[in-house]
Amino acid sequence: MTSLGVHSEVGKLRQVIVLRDVKRRSADEVRQALSLSPEEERSRRHRARGIVRAQLERYVEGTVRDHER
Repeated sequence: MTSLGVHSEVGKLRQVIVLRDVKRRSADEVRQALSLSPEEERSRRHRARGIVRAQLERYVEGTVRDHER
């Protein structure tokens, strides 16, 4: 996948998580806003949350290590 393709995919994932978890929209509202099927919405939400979870884990681990010094 090209760099542009990666950025495009990340943008699609970001849209779902912002609408669902930040703006607190329902799954139906997200699907309508982004023209997604139920499966696409669930898949993107799952992938996006996984990315956020991994980033938070790395951040927290780094913060803990910094405080242990």
